[in-house]
Amino acid sequence: DGPFSGHLDRVLSRAGVSREKFDIADIHRGIDYRSEPSVLVAMGDTALRALVGETNMLRWRGRVVRGPQNTWVVPTFHPRDLMPIRGGKGDFAKAELRNPARFTGCVIFDIRRALEIASLGYEPQEPFYSCDPMPEAFSAYADGYFDALERDPAVMLSWDIETPYKLKEKDEDEFDESLRDVVILRISFSYQVGTGVSVPWTPAYLPTIARLLRSRGTHVGWNVDGFDLPLVRSQGMEVAGEVHDYMWGWHAYQSDLPMGLEFVSSFWSDILPWKHLNNADPARYSAIDADAALRNAIGIRDALARAGQWELFKRHIVSLDPVLFEAGTRGSRIDLAKQASLRETLSARKSELVEIAQGQVPEELKPRKRYKKAPWPKDMYRPWPVQKVDWLEDDDPKKLRRFEKVETTGKTTRCSHCAAHGVKKGTHFKGGKKNPCKAAQAVVETIQGPVIEWDEILPFNPNSTEQLKAYIRHFDHPMGSNKKDREKEAADSGHLTKLSKKYGEKHPVYGLTIELHKVSKALSTYVVGYRPDQNGLIHTTYTHAPSTWRLSPRNVNLQNVGKRESNKWAKEARSQIVPRPGHIFVQADSSAIGAVMVGWFMGDPNYIALARKGVHDFLTCHELKIPFTKESMDGFKAENPKLYKVTRDRCKAVVHGTNYGMGANLMVETHPEVFPTKAIAEEMQRKLFDAVPGLKRWQHEVRVRAHK
Repeated sequence: DGPFSGHLDRVLSRAGVSREKFDIADIHRGIDYRSEPSVLVAMGDTALRALVGETNMLRWRGRVVRGPQNTWVVPTFHPRDLMPIRGGKGDFAKAELRNPARFTGCVIFDIRRALEIASLGYEPQEPFYSCDPMPEAFSAYADGYFDALERDPAVMLSWDIETPYKLKEKDEDEFDESLRDVVILRISFSYQVGTGVSVPWTPAYLPTIARLLRSRGTHVGWNVDGFDLPLVRSQGMEVAGEVHDYMWGWHAYQSDLPMGLEFVSSFWSDILPWKHLNNADPARYSAIDADAALRNAIGIRDALARAGQWELFKRHIVSLDPVLFEAGTRGSRIDLAKQASLRETLSARKSELVEIAQGQVPEELKPRKRYKKAPWPKDMYRPWPVQKVDWLEDDDPKKLRRFEKVETTGKTTRCSHCAAHGVKKGTHFKGGKKNPCKAAQAVVETIQGPVIEWDEILPFNPNSTEQLKAYIRHFDHPMGSNKKDREKEAADSGHLTKLSKKYGEKHPVYGLTIELHKVSKALSTYVVGYRPDQNGLIHTTYTHAPSTWRLSPRNVNLQNVGKRESNKWAKEARSQIVPRPGHIFVQADSSAIGAVMVGWFMGDPNYIALARKGVHDFLTCHELKIPFTKESMDGFKAENPKLYKVTRDRCKAVVHGTNYGMGANLMVETHPEVFPTKAIAEEMQRKLFDAVPGLKRWQHEVRVRAHK
């Protein structure tokens, strides 16, 4: 009982069971083992720690662990952990635990598993892993696989490689071109559930490794398409069979849940968490990886078949991924001279903007670095008395360092006879008995007293969110709020745009910062971020990471090269990507594909037809009160280019945003350049809903369905 009692009842109801199936106990008050429970469901971190002695629920939920009094424990999230997180701390501040309601299905799975164990019992299977066998034994293992494959062509071969990159716990969800020369340390295989073999990647084992990889059976793995397969092939190994990457199979089946191998294994195996073994026992760690990937593959394959998604997986992963990888491998050509020139231009402009900002910021808002002693050479001439602000030339003669003398309290010295401060024994008592302090047998005492320290006045950094917030507070300007947590302050580009419009002339820092963000983005993402290989080519790796299952290129993302007029520098960066000699670039785009898809989901052929004709243009013509024809649009555009452009940009933004549920407030925050006020955004949305009456009703039905 308690504030989350009702939420627990709803979760149990969705699991198809009632409270009567359970005894509810507070872990702080203790569990009554006289009722002889066989299974305990540990809900939340406190219960997990008390019953299992572990703390990370994301790793342990869904596992079956031996508990006290000869019980089995199935950990799962506490009902409160499924509530929206606001300003969460600790583990729940991590990205993988945001939007926690998506784990409700996991809790239902865990509860049903506990009931099944209570009804049928549980007997974990002890796995067998062969770590670093002799080459002859490894060859015999391969013979066993080929015998099994001959008997049953559906037998799958799971394999996984280990590299220093992976053992350092780097992200494995993308393949970086710089990894092509990474050394492979070992490889592991599994073709029978509960077994695996792990061998070092050394000459004695390579012939058998090559024989296994050349097999014509089905090869399975976890992120094998994006990491393992490219590295193995870069070592000259042939992978002949059909490759099934079940990390993406899982993503097809449950697109909103974490994709880590260890997390997913809780649904298809009795393996306990093992990722902590990566350094202590790398051979066993790798063997478990291969076994877990095989178990996941079998479970996900069957789940996809039941859900009617098997053909989707075969088409969009198994068949498409090799083509996408080759496309990324081919690469796009960079004009190296243009890139170097652009880097110089953007770097200079970035420095210039930072320098201009210095004159607009009060001295008291600039960051400072404190020095206990004067940070300049002792033999350097200093005017005395020292002025309030001093300067010191850096290695660069154009760069001046600025200092301010500060009187404060700290540890200092004092002569016990004359009370002089800051004295040193060797110099103060110089002169022997003629020195009055020496003659008086004075001592140099350490006391708390006035000392001189130095503050270096550093440049104001407009790219620092905290320094921008300090500037906003100093002038009592309104602070922005974090979109994910309204209780947190923000000073993002959208809010700075609002401040720039309101205080632009008196406070040019806002406008300078907005441009600096654009310059920094273009420089870091589109210039420095484009690292050409020895042939002057940049490459991309295609993934399916978005929950919408659209392609998501990485390293580098060539589907999202800056082209908007709002960032001229990003648009300029596009010019450094050039076609190969004798070729030209062709730009292709699915016209209004988002609107077409919404029309299809709505089941509205009229909206589909309107989207294909150009829903953005339709709304633009409606707003400008001109006929919806190419001739009238071209004529208006020629006579009023600025008005036409602003109106069309506004209409395009409102169509894209509204189709996917964006409200007027978010529209203003996202596109302040075309929606200066909320009223304009609301009016444009109303016109779109009037033009497409089924859109609002469809969105409401989707929200109700999702809520249920």
